[in-house]
Amino acid sequence: MSGALIVLQPGLQTTVQDIGRHGYQKQGIPVSGALDLEALAAANAVVGNARGTAALEMALTGPTLEVAADSVRVAVAGGSADLQILASGSQPRQIPPLQSVRLVRGDRLRIAAVTGSAVAYLAIEGGIDVPPFLGSRSTYVRGGYGGLEGRALCDGDQLPLARATAVERDEMTIDGLDLMPQTHVRLVLGPQHDD
Repeated sequence: MSGALIVLQPGLQTTVQDIGRHGYQKQGIPVSGALDLEALAAANAVVGNARGTAALEMALTGPTLEVAADSVRVAVAGGSADLQILASGSQPRQIPPLQSVRLVRGDRLRIAAVTGSAVAYLAIEGGIDVPPFLGSRSTYVRGGYGGLEGRALCDGDQLPLARATAVERDEMTIDGLDLMPQTHVRLVLGPQHDD
């Protein structure tokens, strides 16, 4: 293993997700994959990954993780989830959504709450190196396959990373991208609207 993130607290429902496995529905295998493909793509763009690279999908509350690699670059997207860098004896440092940050071995990070959306994504430069199943690293919990052993993260899990060292570069940010859900829904009346 080239490096890992150690799960100290898993959050409510944290899973590995990418864009899903397409082309297997006639065999009864659902696409699964990320619930919010735009937020997944945005988180990946900020750390320099391809849009469909596997990331962590966090529902309502996120995990607390420890870096067990030389360095990693991470970013959060989706809703209003803030990334907190935890250091012993000091206040957590807040990193806003859609901004990357490079962390080193022993650093801890936490996504305490996801607001304004049901899910958010934590992307890691290079991606999460779990084995693909039918061309995807997405977790399908009900089927028990994909992701990390086909389940949500648990305390003590080690998430293998594709890179043990994050590339040295300036941090990236995406300003002005609004990933909040729309507050208005367009309604089109059907033929029975006057019944």
